[in-house]
Amino acid sequence: MLFWPRVRKRKFYAIVAALALLLLLTASAFCWMLDPRLAPLPWLAAAAALAYGVLWERRWVETTRRTVTLPGLPESMDGFRIVHLSDLHWDAYTRPEWMRRTFDRVNALEPDIIVLTGDLITHFREYIEPCARGLGHLRARHGVFAVLGNHDHWASGRLLTEALEASGITVLNNAHRPIGDGLWLVGVDDPHLQRADLNRALEGVADDGRPRVLLAHSPDIMEEAADRVDLVLSGHTHGGQVRLPVLGAIMRVTRRPAARPFTVGWGRAGRTLCFTNRGLGSVLIPIRFNCRPEIAVITLKV
Repeated sequence: MLFWPRVRKRKFYAIVAALALLLLLTASAFCWMLDPRLAPLPWLAAAAALAYGVLWERRWVETTRRTVTLPGLPESMDGFRIVHLSDLHWDAYTRPEWMRRTFDRVNALEPDIIVLTGDLITHFREYIEPCARGLGHLRARHGVFAVLGNHDHWASGRLLTEALEASGITVLNNAHRPIGDGLWLVGVDDPHLQRADLNRALEGVADDGRPRVLLAHSPDIMEEAADRVDLVLSGHTHGGQVRLPVLGAIMRVTRRPAARPFTVGWGRAGRTLCFTNRGLGSVLIPIRFNCRPEIAVITLKV
């Protein structure tokens, strides 16, 4: 299983390169027909977009804010602030000092809780310790909680869990925790690899009217979670990572058709809200275009 993502990566590179080359050749030929002096323009535009996406946008973090009303939330938790991070993809392209500045920025938001929704590393076990050590700098009043993603398991879910918990981060592996005096925090293992067990995660959660917030790496969980929890926080899709004008996202990685409306941003199924974070990192190609990395601040209201 460790080698399968590498094979997939090579195939992805080949397909993307072939399509990009075909598109550029077509655009260049069209420009040449208009005026031979215009033939280089598509190549120059592609080079500029590539440089922007690699050197600038993938480090240009956006802090998004949303206020959500949760029925049953007690007055004492009105204004409770969740900071949601996802898909760090700590690997050879990660600059630890940039991550540290990002985590300082998160801490400055004074969150009540910080949640991490998987794919914290990309593939290799050598990045588990630096990732966990970096995440150990995060601070929140009620703690830092995480669930694992498919890339985490391809490296070693067990070793990453141990490293995270040694850094003071609670991993909710099909489990739950009460938060404060009026909220259930529930976490499932990765839905993309079919490891999620929502029934087990909810086992023992009292049906007492307190709202339930579910952490899941992929919005694929929405088919099962709809009307069973109040809010789902997920990642996995990177928001597409590269979003082209007209064509939109080039990467859509949900498995279930029912999850496709939830591939980026906010959506709803029944009474259940879902937020899919664009993530902080990148995968396959170290680039973002028209899809900035994201720190999400979600404020709960009565």
